[in-house]
Amino acid sequence: MEFGKVYHPLVEMKLTVKSKRIIVDTYAWIEYFKGSIQGAKAKSYIEGKYYLLTPTIVLAELKEFSLKHKENFAHVNLFIQSRSKIVPINQEVAIKAGEINYRKKRMEKIKDWGMIDSIILATAQTNKAKILTGDLHFKNLKETIWIGKQS
Repeated sequence: MEFGKVYHPLVEMKLTVKSKRIIVDTYAWIEYFKGSIQGAKAKSYIEGKYYLLTPTIVLAELKEFSLKHKENFAHVNLFIQSRSKIVPINQEVAIKAGEINYRKKRMEKIKDWGMIDSIILATAQTNKAKILTGDLHFKNLKETIWIGKQS
């Protein structure tokens, strides 16, 4: 992977708000950088003509992953910023995430559902985007583009 050239999709590919919006979650970024089979699936989206969004919470998870595995987060972060728009957690996303988290944990009883999952889903819903993931929590959601292992 070449980190030298900074690429911005809105300039280089002339993407517009009408382009398909895709949230790239932590799972998708990790598999992409690992070059796994699931990463190859993610690659078609990450390197395709899509309007990519990365929630700030995903950057936090990737930083932790980089520290744990002694990876260079600066390169990863630069690459992600060159390929996608970083989406902060704003008030609308935060409130929606709280509602989602309550529903998924208390009403739908989804095992191990967490606030990070809720923030990613809320970010997708408020940005009218799909979520590129292999995280089992998202497998059967209408917002999901599944790249995980088939079971």
